[in-house]
Amino acid sequence: MNHDAGTTGFADDDDRLNDALAELEAAMESSDGGRVGEVLKRYPDYALELASHIENCNVLDEIVSPLREAASGLSEPPEIPGYRILGLHDEGGMGLIYRAHCDRVNGIVALKLLRDDRPISKQDRQRFETEARCAFELRHRSIIRVSDIGVVDGQSYYAMEMVDGQSLKEHLAEQGAFESRAAAEVMLEVAEAMASAHRDGVIHRDLKPGNVLLDQDGHPRVIDFGLAKRANHPEQVEPDSFVGTPFYCSPEQADYRADETTPASDVYSLGAMLYEMLTGHPPLQGANLSQTLEKVRNQSPVPLRVLNGGVDRKLEIICACCLEKNPDNRYSNAHELAEDLRRYLKGHRLAATKRGSGEW
Repeated sequence: MNHDAGTTGFADDDDRLNDALAELEAAMESSDGGRVGEVLKRYPDYALELASHIENCNVLDEIVSPLREAASGLSEPPEIPGYRILGLHDEGGMGLIYRAHCDRVNGIVALKLLRDDRPISKQDRQRFETEARCAFELRHRSIIRVSDIGVVDGQSYYAMEMVDGQSLKEHLAEQGAFESRAAAEVMLEVAEAMASAHRDGVIHRDLKPGNVLLDQDGHPRVIDFGLAKRANHPEQVEPDSFVGTPFYCSPEQADYRADETTPASDVYSLGAMLYEMLTGHPPLQGANLSQTLEKVRNQSPVPLRVLNGGVDRKLEIICACCLEKNPDNRYSNAHELAEDLRRYLKGHRLAATKRGSGEW
């Protein structure tokens, strides 16, 4: 009897998962990011399976798309006045990035265009515009530099500096964890970039290793401001929405309080990145999305030096201050974090011990 009940339970679970996958497929076919988000929110217990399905579809698309486009002619890029497109550099679900020669600067740039080979939702267009405008308006050596934004025959595009290198995510996958001083030096440059953004009223809300490019000299550039919250601009997401990436989002983001994000929310994400740079993995991970968000809200990460005894104690304190659950106990903005990273690199006393516990 018990075995029958268990079997029925598994069957019901399979049916519900199949329903969730079917709804996800329909949402992905519509290319409406909002619909995909609604499905993920409706089935939190299957978030890991749904996320894996999305990732697998994206991987498959990366393999199949070039073959399909070569056969159909979809890879033929549009003509953008002032640019000579040299070839496809990278692509994502929303945009294509081409390597191009810019006549105005007589040099190579990265030209990003909204895809025209599949439907693009209003939300995707808004995110593309926010991404372009933020990077265009923010001027800092460690923020990707956008030099031109435009629309040609209904095709939105923007031009940005070409960074020959790899993302911090790719670097960590290939090289593993950083030693303390090297991690602090890279994070200082990222924190300085975000300090500039915070002064200009911009909160990134999706800082993660995949959104930091490293040039050939190891210097970072912050990219992808598509989810940014901008002062004096209308909020682009619903107040009770989830915004960010689970492994790196702040507790307030994990609590679906997108309207309550502050510069301290970005500080948490920088701390999560620093933790991964020193250990090789994010501070908190669950078996699925709901478990990960629950841990981010309520659980403390394993102390850095338990996982990597070579981490300097002062750097552990800085990271712990970033990862405080209560935003009032974190550095209030990226400038304060940058100041403490400078103190650490110079061997000076930290300010972190004056804020929150500064410890796990």
